[in-house]
Amino acid sequence: MFGLSTTTSSNAEYHRVPDDNDAIDKERHDDLTTQDIELGIPGGRDEPAVERKQESGRVHATAWLDGLRGFAAFFVVLHHMTIIWFPWSVYNAYGADPDSYLFFQLPIVRLIITGHIQVAIFLVISGYALSLKTLKFLHKGQVGEAHNALVSSAFRRHPRLFIPPIVVCFFSMFFAWMNWYGNGARMPGAATPVVNPPIFESFWDQLIDYLKWCWRLADPLTRAVPSGEWVYDNPLWTLPYEFRGSFLVYGILLALSRARPVVRIITTALLAIHALCFVYHTMFLFIVGLLIADLKLWDPDVAGFVQDLADRVHIKLPAIRLGKTERHQRFLWGVLSLFGFFVALWIGSIPNFHRGGKDAFGYRTLSALIPMNWHAQGQQDNYWVCIAAALLIFVVDRTPLLQKLYTNRLGLFLGRISFALYLVHVPILHSFGWWAGNTFIKMTGSDTFAGYDFGIAIAWILDLSITIVVAHFVERFVDAKAVRFAGWLYQKFGKGA
Repeated sequence: MFGLSTTTSSNAEYHRVPDDNDAIDKERHDDLTTQDIELGIPGGRDEPAVERKQESGRVHATAWLDGLRGFAAFFVVLHHMTIIWFPWSVYNAYGADPDSYLFFQLPIVRLIITGHIQVAIFLVISGYALSLKTLKFLHKGQVGEAHNALVSSAFRRHPRLFIPPIVVCFFSMFFAWMNWYGNGARMPGAATPVVNPPIFESFWDQLIDYLKWCWRLADPLTRAVPSGEWVYDNPLWTLPYEFRGSFLVYGILLALSRARPVVRIITTALLAIHALCFVYHTMFLFIVGLLIADLKLWDPDVAGFVQDLADRVHIKLPAIRLGKTERHQRFLWGVLSLFGFFVALWIGSIPNFHRGGKDAFGYRTLSALIPMNWHAQGQQDNYWVCIAAALLIFVVDRTPLLQKLYTNRLGLFLGRISFALYLVHVPILHSFGWWAGNTFIKMTGSDTFAGYDFGIAIAWILDLSITIVVAHFVERFVDAKAVRFAGWLYQKFGKGA
């Protein structure tokens, strides 16, 4: 598939940064008649996972968030497939060495097989989605309704976030007990080995071990589960970060619920800058998502936003018009939006610092501008990715033409199953996918690029097909049920309390 050498890489561990371990959230509120919908990562949804087309056939205004999240989830799956079947060198910067001239190493193209920017996108969407309904009420001056929406979302957040992975990982635990994983084995030259959960002789002991990990994962007071320690489904270590980020959003909304929009926006922007300066990168993404939603609802015109601020501080700005007619203005704003979209994708494609990113063409200056405190905390690879994700969501949010990229049938389908896809893809990949890869390269041979790639291509098709089918099943019978259960809990003990 990539024409890669199968020489063993020295880096055999999962990344400890969110780009390799993703979380994909789908938030919905329990009012089945409203069009206001919460989207984000990871979590359940109260009713159908995507905003369905209305009877008129039109797609709802925020449906693009589902599609964007769906494609990002799909790319994360491709990323985890890549690191279990191919060496780390596939992530080298294009031209970093004589062997690094692969098509998938090109800027923007490399996003297809990297999880680097995908998680950042998920977190920005989450901040946007968790705040959207509350902000709509605040912009209408309905503070009481905003508080009700905030309480509802906060009450249901924990069960919606943790019930689906706990249910799905029961089967991962069963896989481990049946020894269906590869016991830490590795494909020839692959970047990472398969997961290696502890295996107990009795099913009861295996179950007890699983329940201990469930307790640790779902502990609402935990700070985090370090990467690699959630042995039954490694990417779940990001869920505690998602839970903390969610309540940061709730806290900001509550604290600023009676503030004027301009005060709330300026305060939120200052919080985002603070988070970026002091390397709270996951919190930055949640905050900037909230900020983008607030800007969208307050004034969808950036020029109007700037002019409003200038008027409030009594600064006279020169009149600037892009084009002589409204049509010209729309065209020029469209060109600027497309340029911003391209810039966001280009920046988000920045290779890891230690994989040639600091010397890669088009990224030398960006790498040199990474603040030293990000280097000191080992987060230098996340700095520009966070900024790129924020820019991407901001641009697409204001450009209907770009939103159409994500509101097609494929995007909305992937959005609907995205959380389930996140939950099931690693257990399937590290059991069936590992077995299929080994089986087919024995048939095709691994001594040549063509033989190895052809065998992996067959395994890839089979594994991806099974993963999508299982994710669709889990979305219907686990995710949806968990969402309804969370809604029932709130109806039973929340509103009636």
